[in-house]
Amino acid sequence: MEGTSLIYHEDYQDFLQTLYAYQKAGVSLTVEGKAAPAEAIADLCVCREAGAYMRDYISDERGRLVEIRFDRVEPGRRESDI
Repeated sequence: MEGTSLIYHEDYQDFLQTLYAYQKAGVSLTVEGKAAPAEAIADLCVCREAGAYMRDYISDERGRLVEIRFDRVEPGRRESDI
């Protein structure tokens, strides 16, 4: 079990550093439409205790990345079910 914890820790740290780099570059990070700190997003996405999250990369009219949106995805739900 300890090995699994180490894997999650490494994944978490890698993902967190990626999110920090996006923030430093001026990219907004949101969860379900609300601004969220990198640490909270890493917790949600790496630990997955609250479900899975899909990323949407939003660019401006020049094609520059300006926002990454994280939205919860419900397993088994398809667009045809809506």
